[in-house]
Amino acid sequence: MWMQVQFENGSRAEALIMAASTYEMRVVVEGYNDTQHWERIDGVWQDDSGERIAIGAVIALAGTAWVPFCGELGARTMALGAIPQ
Repeated sequence: MWMQVQFENGSRAEALIMAASTYEMRVVVEGYNDTQHWERIDGVWQDDSGERIAIGAVIALAGTAWVPFCGELGARTMALGAIPQ
């Protein structure tokens, strides 16, 4: 899956999800040399250093099983630029 993300410092990037579950994901992020491991803690996605990440858009590629990752979000919408406190 492809997504657009925003970091706490306000920078935005495109990312490709390599593997994901409800509480963890491995992503390739534009501008980073290595893959990133993110965890969802108290409903907020964070990288290994604890920086919070807002997911602005997610586009599932053909054949992607997105329900295990996004299924519990339901009708909830998060606006890009609003990082949960």
